[in-house]
Amino acid sequence: MCGWSGTSFTGTMTTFSAGAGCLNSPIPLRSVANTYGFGFMAVMNVYSGPNCTGTLLATVRPGDSVPFLFSWGSSVHTVI
Repeated sequence: MCGWSGTSFTGTMTTFSAGAGCLNSPIPLRSVANTYGFGFMAVMNVYSGPNCTGTLLATVRPGDSVPFLFSWGSSVHTVI
């Protein structure tokens, strides 16, 4: 599971572990992708606020990607 500081998967990239729960992102997120395959049901929710608060900006399932978040993402919640 990856997040980028720029739209269309550009800029600084950070990764998030599946099943880690709520994580504050070290960078403001503008695009995200779930790089897990379809055999591994990992899901990542992206939130506008810290500590998984604020607006839910995106949900990415295995193989999904969002090239443009309509607001900056500050935290993610990952589950298996």
